Amino acid sequence: MGMFDDLIPEASKAPGGGGMFDDLIPPPSSTAGDVAKSFGIGIPKGVMGLASLPGEASNLIGRGVNAAGNWLTGRNQSFEDYQAKRAAALGGADIAAPTGETVRKGVESVTGPLYEPKTTAGEYAQTVGEFLPAAIAGPGGVVRRAVTGAVIPGVTSEAAGQATKGTAAEPYARMAGAVVPGAIAAGAKGMVVSPKGGATRAAEVANLEAEGVRDLSAGAKTGSTPLQYLEQSLGDVTGAGTRKAERAQEQFTRAVLKRAGEDAPRATPEVIDRAFKRIGDKFDDLAANNTLHPDRAMGPQIRQSIDDYNGIVSPPNRAPVIANFEQEIAQVLGANNNAIPGVAYQSLRSRMEKVARTAPPEVADTVRGMKNALDQAMERHLQRTNSPDLGAWQQARREYRNILPIERAATAAGSDAATGLISPSSLRNAVVSQGRRGYARGTGDLARLARSGEAVMKQLPQSGTAPRAYMMSLPASVGAIAGGMASGNPLLTAGGVLGALGPPVGGRALMSRPVQNWLARQGPRNFTPAVGGAASLLDMQ
Repeated sequence: MGMFDDLIPEASKAPGGGGMFDDLIPPPSSTAGDVAKSFGIGIPKGVMGLASLPGEASNLIGRGVNAAGNWLTGRNQSFEDYQAKRAAALGGADIAAPTGETVRKGVESVTGPLYEPKTTAGEYAQTVGEFLPAAIAGPGGVVRRAVTGAVIPGVTSEAAGQATKGTAAEPYARMAGAVVPGAIAAGAKGMVVSPKGGATRAAEVANLEAEGVRDLSAGAKTGSTPLQYLEQSLGDVTGAGTRKAERAQEQFTRAVLKRAGEDAPRATPEVIDRAFKRIGDKFDDLAANNTLHPDRAMGPQIRQSIDDYNGIVSPPNRAPVIANFEQEIAQVLGANNNAIPGVAYQSLRSRMEKVARTAPPEVADTVRGMKNALDQAMERHLQRTNSPDLGAWQQARREYRNILPIERAATAAGSDAATGLISPSSLRNAVVSQGRRGYARGTGDLARLARSGEAVMKQLPQSGTAPRAYMMSLPASVGAIAGGMASGNPLLTAGGVLGALGPPVGGRALMSRPVQNWLARQGPRNFTPAVGGAASLLDMQ
């Protein structure tokens, strides 16, 4: 048995055709059968094309040189004469690499005539099969390699060949049909996707994805301004772009809330209240079990908070609650030998937090500053005594420290904040107001997350022009469809269908996962599969 026993020879053309499989393979009885057989025979032909690639490239160049010479001199020399003269000039030596014709003759001397397509569909199938061996060696997954390296260039190459069939331009058209689609895709992508930010942006994207923010658009990942505008205009016609952006915002909000011990996609008032109550209850439980023994740092910290408040508020306008808390702290310390018992400490800090939640900003910040001084003193006391409650206390303080800027971000202006979505910009502003130096240095639980979100997720200004323009043109498109159908005008009908369906279909395609993944990866890196597959099509006679 020969090495191509599983292939389909040209056995059905005539009895006694000399093929190895005359008795095994029946003639094709349908277009489907012809397509299957043509595709099957295309694969080994593609392998032969790869083997003949150097020879065909040399052949193609030689034809170009001969044509140029004919044009310059006005002669009409055939390519065969050109080859003969070239061989004579080289002393008659046969130094040419094998071409597709010579390789095929060598194979058919063993297998007999190879099967040839009987239908146009079969010719397309054979061409796709010829591209497949080269496509398998290309970059990316198997399905992607098959589609981008075999199906697309195979179909376009065969279409170009069918259009120029029987002319001298056919081999060049087939080559162009194989290579040009990939080049156009890369060029179009290069115009739309212009990545910026380099390794820094890639690091911020990776940080967001590690935090669970997975639904970033290709425009956000690459930083391409044209692509972001395209996503916002086309994508918003059907809402696909808006939904993707909203999912990313929910994922970002969830990552933010986790810093405060909450697991929710939106920072609604109920979620924020639940966080404060849970953290407050944890503090109360720990405070009730521990007596606060102040150190020398606690008094000056409390005094600093009060002085900062007095420096911006005139005496007639100062809230009495601040002085009242200061006096209460002094009284409790004086009555308990310079200590604050757990029950008193629990009551004091619980009431201070309740006041801070409803007071004006200046009062709230001051009361919380005083309470924070008490909490820091308690943490230092737990550290000095090596208390088993130290870890739980530090966790509660960390969550409380994080919920404050989260609360501020969740109450920012805008419809997104009103529905519980925390934007990177509002989080960044809240973190900076809590401590500009911490944000600049990337310290704190929220600083890095806020920076990554601001760098990657901030959307470009969207006027809504594209969606509004589409909705205004929709009645005209529907009218064109109806008028075209009534008058029998196919061009009018087609124009109406294109106007009505073009933007939404284009928007859904742009925001689909395969297209988004391709754009985010910056597309295919080379077109080697297409070039290799095209070699099997250059059968120079």
